[in-house]
Amino acid sequence: RRGDCDDMSRVLVELLSTYNIPAVISIGYVYVSNFNFTVPIENVTYRYVNCGPHAFVMAYIPSEGWLSLDFLAFTLLAHPFICEGYSRETTVEEELVQEYLSLHRSLNATQVMMILSEEDLLKLLGGPLTLESVMKCLQDIVKIDGITPLDSLKEANSEHRDKEEAGKVDVIMPGVEYIVIVVITLLSLTLTIMFSKRSSRSAKASTQS
Repeated sequence: RRGDCDDMSRVLVELLSTYNIPAVISIGYVYVSNFNFTVPIENVTYRYVNCGPHAFVMAYIPSEGWLSLDFLAFTLLAHPFICEGYSRETTVEEELVQEYLSLHRSLNATQVMMILSEEDLLKLLGGPLTLESVMKCLQDIVKIDGITPLDSLKEANSEHRDKEEAGKVDVIMPGVEYIVIVVITLLSLTLTIMFSKRSSRSAKASTQS
């Protein structure tokens, strides 16, 4: 009676399996323009830009093939779903949950997931499409109180070295004060566009010659 889309999907896969109906959970992200939200888990912040995580069940019906059993299926006509993978795992062990939470307590991190159309990308960059402009954009997204995560990490390492030299370090391995994990389609999309434009120019040059 409680749970998100992934929880309900696990229950449905189990139910279908009792009737010998093959089913898998499709996991990915729904693209929704101008939709942004943040999910904090312990010391880790998950930021979603133009998208939201989603999961639903695909069941195999012999006469029809693989069918989506997603309650949001009609909305996917307007908001495309980008599949990240499939799973048949329906059991979540308590031990794994505790390990997951423990990891999130040991980090101070921000993960950003963005899905952008080419138009959105150029608008976000506010200038020419270059690797430098993309990296600056990423830094602006994860910047906190005017300090970039990279600056924070450098400061943390410097403080640790000072304490280590003064003999004031109580732990053998220092904890990283700030880690930024950027899982993003922006960079790969940029490189794809750049290479496709180069290929297009090369093809035109070959045709003209």
